[in-house]
Amino acid sequence: MPKMRTLVLTAVAILAGAGSASAFWFITDMFDQVSKKPQEGTPMHTPADSVPADGGTYPIDLPRAELVKILPENPYGARATSEEVRAAGKVLFERNCAICHGLTGMGDGPVAAAGKGIPPFPLIGAAAAYPDQLLFAQIWVGNNAIMGPYYWAMSPDEVWQVVSYLRKLAGK
Repeated sequence: MPKMRTLVLTAVAILAGAGSASAFWFITDMFDQVSKKPQEGTPMHTPADSVPADGGTYPIDLPRAELVKILPENPYGARATSEEVRAAGKVLFERNCAICHGLTGMGDGPVAAAGKGIPPFPLIGAAAAYPDQLLFAQIWVGNNAIMGPYYWAMSPDEVWQVVSYLRKLAGK
């Protein structure tokens, strides 16, 4: 009888506390929270005088046209055409960009080919015509709903490496 009483009291205690406990598999409070995915909507504004946690130095809340005005030349300068910089950019391009833009940059990646609402964007022609700052801004803050920002996935240094690799794809 004491074992049965202990068992019943334990079961009642567990069930009574289940509403406030978060260690039970059937309580999904932590899984059903409101969240914002990186490419969803517009980026949140950076508070004034804030220090980037990842060491980034470029704002994320400016439109591309405004960002282009404050961006410096490619900090790699003459080294931007070096194989070392372009090889690093190629790895980053293949990891972050090729899924949509394809390995050759012609807009023939798997996502675009599957017709998921992403129009082909041949980077070759665009890369040949745009200044480095515009390519950087396009990657950094994205292009409205079609291409999301990549400030969360790559450092500014890595974005400049991708820009250098885009120049190689364009034959420059």
